[in-house]
Amino acid sequence: MAAIVGREQRIHHTVALSVWGNAGPTVIHLEESSYPIHMNLRPGTVMALTTATGQVFGAYMPAKTVERYVGESAHPGAFPHVVGAFCSWKEIQPTLQEVRDHGMARVIGRPIPGVSAFAAPVFDSNGHIAVAITIIGPTGGFDPDWGCENARILKEVAKELSRSLGFSDSKYE
Repeated sequence: MAAIVGREQRIHHTVALSVWGNAGPTVIHLEESSYPIHMNLRPGTVMALTTATGQVFGAYMPAKTVERYVGESAHPGAFPHVVGAFCSWKEIQPTLQEVRDHGMARVIGRPIPGVSAFAAPVFDSNGHIAVAITIIGPTGGFDPDWGCENARILKEVAKELSRSLGFSDSKYE
């Protein structure tokens, strides 16, 4: 976390670390920015697949695991405290392919109006997603370009962390 938190001075947005928990993508650590965002986010918050964090896990977790999560989450009340809207496995496929194509996820003003984010995967030595790093900010002050400084910093940090976990593949290239 220090790798990206130290760069918060350059990105000026909130940074979250998430893992795949029992209820899906779950925030485990949060570094809040001085720029406020209008959402209730804290450790333990579960993110739907329609969020940038959820999309990263959806794109890189085993398909059967994610498909089961999507099926279970479709039941009313299954996961009452999830940020973001639920979706079907079929309708999320083009988005997950876009995540794999760019090596990261991006959402602009959705699923929470006024909040945008980039998220990138951190891989372990076996090539499995271990953590998602997400940069979250108010849409009005968030550069959504795939090649913007925020996106470059995020990918750089995700690469560094993956390499420190023993990952050496070229999924980030």
